[in-house]
Amino acid sequence: MIIDLSVTVSADLPCDWPGLPRFRALPTMSLENDEVYSRSMVIEEHCGTHADAPNHIADLSGRPLRPVSIDQINMDRFCGPARVADVRHVIGQTKGESPWIMPDDLDAALARPLAAGDALLVNTGWSDERYQPYPAGERYVGAPLAGTEPGWPALHPDTIAEVARVGIRLIGLDTPSLGATHDALAPHRAALGRGLVVVENLTRLADVPDRSLFMFFPLKIADGSGAPGRAIAMTFDGGSPC
Repeated sequence: MIIDLSVTVSADLPCDWPGLPRFRALPTMSLENDEVYSRSMVIEEHCGTHADAPNHIADLSGRPLRPVSIDQINMDRFCGPARVADVRHVIGQTKGESPWIMPDDLDAALARPLAAGDALLVNTGWSDERYQPYPAGERYVGAPLAGTEPGWPALHPDTIAEVARVGIRLIGLDTPSLGATHDALAPHRAALGRGLVVVENLTRLADVPDRSLFMFFPLKIADGSGAPGRAIAMTFDGGSPC
């Protein structure tokens, strides 16, 4: 069985970061005139379900955290046994501020300890509830950034350091960003600086069986700071593939 964990990309949905060019799909050929249907897209590297590359974030001196672009990351880094942490109980109370997911929160949300090579999927319920067509879609990312609603739950840098120490290869989240609404960079530096792959804007994480195989397929963009793609969880009738 294959479970699609990707959000839909559309101009009517909150797939873009506020202030950046919005997703557009412009017709270039039509069935009526050309007997072919095709469109030209305007799309950010961090649109919809996407991965961040280490060159996306600067270190404290203004240089790339690590000079590695999305096309230079081996594809085996984008898969692993799925370990879903249900942290839907972590809910923000302060407008414009994300509640931190601390190491104890993560430990309590896992049925058993993480192992090296696992893909940690953080189920906050954020996209399941808020990834909706506009105007309701403003609650997904626009309203928290504007400070009119609390922010999405975010992994504290100490939590990221702990999972990296175990040997986790990938962190996937159902939120607009690994970063917090009030501190975007510290979680990214904690993860990307340690060589973890980060996949953002996932959905349906509650449907993922433990230790199914998680896979993400990013576009191979030269010098890319990240790339949109398709995320899936795969299970087999005979049991876990991992």
